[in-house]
Order: sequence, then structure tokens, then C-alpha cells
Amino acid sequence: MFLQTERNKYLCLLVLVIFAAMLTGCGDRSELENNAYVIAIGIDKAKKKDAVQISFLIANPEYGSQQEGASTDEPPVELISFEANDVSTARNLANTVIAKKNILQSASNDDCVGNICQR
Repeated sequence: MFLQTERNKYLCLLVLVIFAAMLTGCGDRSELENNAYVIAIGIDKAKKKDAVQISFLIANPEYGSQQEGASTDEPPVELISFEANDVSTARNLANTVIAKKNILQSASNDDCVGNICQR
């Protein structure tokens, strides 16, 4: 049989490793313009008891990248605010409102300071 010799076993293993490496590709990549990038977060007291006013300043990566002659009415940044019980809830609300995806994708309750976030 083909795999009976030691050399053929190593050759087959090498071919499998090369094919596995080529399959990784860029299938999970995301375009810069399709993501929302938070550059500042503001936390203030809300009018409701046990709530905070959380504001996100979101950068627009498409601003200034247009070709010559093309103009846009989009501002370089966008400010949105929510009243919520914690930062995670405000982040989830922002994800539903913003046209771009994954606002504060890697934020978790452990990223919060003080007793603002519930654990």
C-alpha cells in the first residue's frame, strides 16, 4: 500500500498540513468601514434613579478617505447617548441603533470601573 513506507507517511502528513494552512484564509475578516470604533465613553448621572447616562463618541473611518472631487455630508465623529442601568446594556442598545456593527465588541463587565456595572 501507499502509506506502508515511512517516507510516504511523512509526505502525506506534509501535504495535509500544507492544505490545512491554505484553508485558513481570510474568511472571518471584516472591513474597516463596516465597524464602529468607540474613541470615548462618557458616564454621567441619569435623571432616573439607579440609572446612568452613557455616551459613546464613535469615529467615522470613512471620513476623509473619499477620492478627490467626491464630497460627503458625514461628520468625522458621531455622539450617541443612552440611559441604562449599566455599560453592557448601553452597549447592547448602541449595537441595535448604529448602522455599523460591533460597537465595543470586546467590552465586558470586567472592563467597567466602580459599581457602574453589575456583575
